Amino acid sequence: MRTLLSFALFVASSLLLAHPAGADSWRAPGPELASSEDGRWYVVVEPEDSYRDATFRLVARAKGAAPRRLLPTATGPIAIDKGDRVVARGTCTMPMEVRCLNAGKGFVLFETYAQIGSGRAVDVHDGKGALRFTRSLYELLSEERRKTLSRTVSSVWWYSGWWIDESAQELVFLWRGQDTGGVLRTTLKDGVTRDGAKTDVLPRLGKGSSRERRKALEQAIAWKLPGTLGAVVEAFEDQSAPMLARLHFAKYLLDRGDERGKAIFAAGAQSEELEVRRVAVKYLPLALGSGSLSLLKEAMRSKDRELRDSAEFAFRHMGALAVPTLIEMLGETVAPESYRTGAATALWNMPVEVTLPAEAALAKAAKSPLKSLARAASHAHRQIVKYKRKAK
Repeated sequence: MRTLLSFALFVASSLLLAHPAGADSWRAPGPELASSEDGRWYVVVEPEDSYRDATFRLVARAKGAAPRRLLPTATGPIAIDKGDRVVARGTCTMPMEVRCLNAGKGFVLFETYAQIGSGRAVDVHDGKGALRFTRSLYELLSEERRKTLSRTVSSVWWYSGWWIDESAQELVFLWRGQDTGGVLRTTLKDGVTRDGAKTDVLPRLGKGSSRERRKALEQAIAWKLPGTLGAVVEAFEDQSAPMLARLHFAKYLLDRGDERGKAIFAAGAQSEELEVRRVAVKYLPLALGSGSLSLLKEAMRSKDRELRDSAEFAFRHMGALAVPTLIEMLGETVAPESYRTGAATALWNMPVEVTLPAEAALAKAAKSPLKSLARAASHAHRQIVKYKRKAK
């Protein structure tokens, strides 16, 4: 009996260990929508009840309509706009990302949601929705390269970005391992993969989505590519480029003493696009110094947690220059709790010596009935007390 029980436990544990990592640490997937670069086509991918199954629709945009965009708050199902025409539909595996080809030539599903590197790395569909080819990570990267990749319970983290090179009709992947990495190019026609040049990332600074441009910039910096500065200047000067991308270019230039992009941060901090505001607010003090304080206070009143985090980051890195304003914010008893808590948290995370003038305000806030405010203020105040005690 004991032998049978031991064997049963062994089998059960073996099955648990052999089962692919579950998706319990992942949020349920939401809908994906991607427009082609020419703006005339878009693809919608929506999850079914599981993490794995999904449906797709390839859609021709109505003549004269602006490129279709997915709202950040969209949860699905996604309605097709009046005048648009569904040209293909079907089922697929839920991807991490999706891209749409120009001229109705199809779309690309990239990686498997919640199982990166363990499932379908790339699915290329034609203009009728049919699967042209699929590739796994094992077909894209050699065993030697796969050994360098970072792994977690559910996934193999092998890439830092990707896009479609429409002129070459190729997919471009930025693969990354530990202390290594490079560019892969896969043909859209038949899936043949070859190594590309690291300098292939520079042209992407001037085209594509904000995300693609940012990934290209990050990789160019990491690889210390010659010509990056000139490419960034050219991309930033393009007024038609997405503001979010231009903000990242302006930050790169500011870090190198080039102030041509300073004005864009103030404009971005008041943008209606939430993602643009988050980035602009985060780096606002680099461009405006003390002139950014009123805009940072306004951002701290936002209901969006990430925007408040950006403002807190900015206050924190301003140091002593921000302390009088943060003291004032602590005393605004009619302000939202998150606003005052953000001020206390910023002070808590500053070098203690610059927060000394806030001691009295923090002591008072630490007695607040608002729990989050009292907790953050108490931590910041305790730091000051300990610092002064050691200084005696």
